[in-house]
Amino acid sequence: LKAWTRTKYVIATNSCTAALTVCLSFLKSVGYEMALVPALTYVATANAARFAGLQVEVNEVQGDGIISSFCHDNRRVPIPVSFGGRTCWLAGKGTIEDAAHSLGARRANVLASCYSFYPTKSITTGMGGAIATADQQLTVFSRQAIHQGMTPGPSTARPLCVQPGMEWRMTEIAAAIGRVQVKRLPQFLKRRRDVTSRYFTELGRYVPFLPIDIEGACHLVVVLPENRKRLT
Repeated sequence: LKAWTRTKYVIATNSCTAALTVCLSFLKSVGYEMALVPALTYVATANAARFAGLQVEVNEVQGDGIISSFCHDNRRVPIPVSFGGRTCWLAGKGTIEDAAHSLGARRANVLASCYSFYPTKSITTGMGGAIATADQQLTVFSRQAIHQGMTPGPSTARPLCVQPGMEWRMTEIAAAIGRVQVKRLPQFLKRRRDVTSRYFTELGRYVPFLPIDIEGACHLVVVLPENRKRLT
């Protein structure tokens, strides 16, 4: 996963929601107060922020499903969502990318990216997630937070509890599945990209699609109807 995410550290968790919660809890601990969340996302993005103790501000997205900018300062955490497998290129030292859809796409220049290994994603561990970051302080915090706030003590039999935490580690069985799945990621991505390309080629003249990066993760192909209300 380090190779695929092109980053120094990867921390495996039992879900992407847990990964987001840990990263946002870290930023809460260093003074951030609010999370900036796009309207086009799954409820877990906002739930993770609230569970971490942050206020949530929901921001509208553009017609292509991407937020072009957040008002970023040292108390507000932008959470760009790489929707459908298309990387949201919103960088920042306090930015946490919700990359649940986008393992296999290029990673934005952010503090951390949080991935999902749910059965519908690029690879699966049954349930699982991961944090990808180059930040050592966040890495130490995350490894403790997902293991009841504990860090190894003088001996492995006597760990020390140094911060609040939960049991958010990936299970050994899930990790074993993931080791096999990640080897097949190139095959999975090729199939997704082939199918996506065919949708655009065969149907693009008839229906408008949300723009997508064909070299990305190609998680979703989204139709943009001219009159959405007629479909509901």
